[in-house]
Amino acid sequence: MSPFPGGLGLELIQDLGLELSQDPASVKQGLRSLAFKVADLEQAKTEMKEKGIRLVYEVHIGDYKAVVFNADDTYGVRIGLTEYKGDNVADAIMKGLIE
Repeated sequence: MSPFPGGLGLELIQDLGLELSQDPASVKQGLRSLAFKVADLEQAKTEMKEKGIRLVYEVHIGDYKAVVFNADDTYGVRIGLTEYKGDNVADAIMKGLIE
C-alpha cells in the first residue's frame, strides 16, 4: 500500500549504466522518463493517441501491461502508462505468470 494519500507515489531512479567506452560528458542530464499507473490502460492509450502522441511499444507480461510513447511528442520526456493490480509491478508480473 502506498504511504501517500490517494495511492500517489514517486520513485526516482538514477541510471548508472554508462558503457565503458561512453564519455560521461556526452550523457544527457535531466528528466528522461515518467511512468504513470492508470486504472484503464486502453482508455488512457486512446486519449494519448488522439492528442497525436505516437506509441513506441507495448508490453504485456503476466498481469502487468504498459505502453510507452515517443519522447519527440512530449517535449523530450518519454511517457509510460502502466496498468496492474496490487502494490507493485514485480508481484503483478509474477502473479500472472504463475497462475
